[in-house]
Amino acid sequence: MSSEALPQGYDFGPPLGTTSEETRYLYGVFYKKLCQYRTQLPPPLQQKMTDTHIKGLADALLDGTVFEIVKELEDIQQFNESTLLNNRVTVVSAHKTQKMALAKKYKEELASVKQHNLPLAKKRHEKEEAELHLKLKEELKSMDQKIILELDQLVTDQQSTMQQADIPMFSVTNNPTEIQLQMHILKFIQRLSELPPTTTSH
Repeated sequence: MSSEALPQGYDFGPPLGTTSEETRYLYGVFYKKLCQYRTQLPPPLQQKMTDTHIKGLADALLDGTVFEIVKELEDIQQFNESTLLNNRVTVVSAHKTQKMALAKKYKEELASVKQHNLPLAKKRHEKEEAELHLKLKEELKSMDQKIILELDQLVTDQQSTMQQADIPMFSVTNNPTEIQLQMHILKFIQRLSELPPTTTSH
C-alpha cells in the first residue's frame, strides 16, 4: 500500500463496514484528492465542504456508480446545450435572411418608384424596418428566456438525480452559492474519474 496516495494521520477504518484492503486504499485516494480539491475552492465554499462531506463523498464513489451517473449527466448537458445553441443560431440566421429580404425589396422599389414618390417609399420602408426589428427582437428575447428556463431545469434534474443517489451536498435548490458548490463537486468527480489506474490501484 502506497502511503503517498493516502492522507497523513487519517484513520483507515473501513468506511463502508468492509475490511477490504483494496476498498480502504481506494477510499484513501479519493479522500486525499478531495481534500486537495477543496483547497482550490473560494473560502466560503471551502467552509461548506466539510470533512464529513468529503468522507461521505469518497464513500459514495467506491462502487463506481456515481462516476457513471455523472458521466451520463455530463453527456445529457452537452447534448442539450448544443441543441439549444444550434436552435438559437438557426433563429439568428433566419432573422438575417428576413432583414436581407426587406433590404432587397426596398432596393427594387427605389429602382422603379417615381421621383416624387421617393419620400413616401422611404417612410414606408422605415416603418416596415422598425416593425421587423421589433418583431425579431421579441422573438430572440422569447427564445433566450426559454433557453434560460431549460438550462435551469437541467440543473434541477442534475440536483435531483444526485440527491436520489445520496451524494453529499446535493439537493434541489435555487441558492446560487449551493449551486456553485454542486457544480464544483461534479467537476471534482469528473477529475477523479480521469485518474490513471496506477493512482487508484496498488
